[in-house]
Amino acid sequence: MRVHALAAWLVLLPACSFTTVGPDVRHVSPDPGALGAGAADRVKILQNEALSCSSEALGTVDVHETMKSEGEALALLRRRAAALGAEAVIGVEFHHGEGGGETTHLSGMAVRCKDLIQGREYDVIGDLDIAGDMGHDEEAFEAIRVRASALHADLVIGIHFEHGEGEGQPSRLTGQAIRFHSTDSTVLR
Repeated sequence: MRVHALAAWLVLLPACSFTTVGPDVRHVSPDPGALGAGAADRVKILQNEALSCSSEALGTVDVHETMKSEGEALALLRRRAAALGAEAVIGVEFHHGEGGGETTHLSGMAVRCKDLIQGREYDVIGDLDIAGDMGHDEEAFEAIRVRASALHADLVIGIHFEHGEGEGQPSRLTGQAIRFHSTDSTVLR
C-alpha cells in the first residue's frame, strides 16, 4: 500500500539515534527527580484532545503508586515525561482511586512536536501489535522498536498505547512500520 505523508496529528516513533529503526536503540528511564518543577509544569496532559502538531513518541509514562491526590500523581507523570524531553502526555488514562491508601494509576504516551515524515512518501510494511506487562510498559515500547528494526523499517507511525486495566491484563502498543521510498531516503538527524 502506498501512502503519501500528508496526514497531520501522527504520533511518530524514532528509533536508532533520532529517526531510523536499528539495533542501537536505548530506552531512557525517566527519573522524576532529575528535573525541576519548571520543565515539568510545561508538559501538557491530554486525555481525549489531540496535540496540535505532528509528534514524536518518546516513551510511555506511568504512575502506579499510592498518592495523596490526583494532582500529586499528575505532577509525577509530568516530571517523568519531562525527563524524556516531552512537551505533552497524550492518551492519559486514570485507572484507580486516590487517598485512603488506594493506588493511583495514571499512564500515557510522552511526545514532543516533531514532523519526522517531512512530506516524504512511504510504504506501510507491517502492522505492529505488542502486549506488555503492567508496570513494564517501557519494555513494550522497546519491543515495538525491535520488531520494526527486524522489518527494516525507517519509522513507526500511528503509535497508540492502551494500558491494561489491572493485574493479568496486558498493555498494548500498536503502530505501523513504514519504509520511505528510495528517492525520499534522507536520514533525519
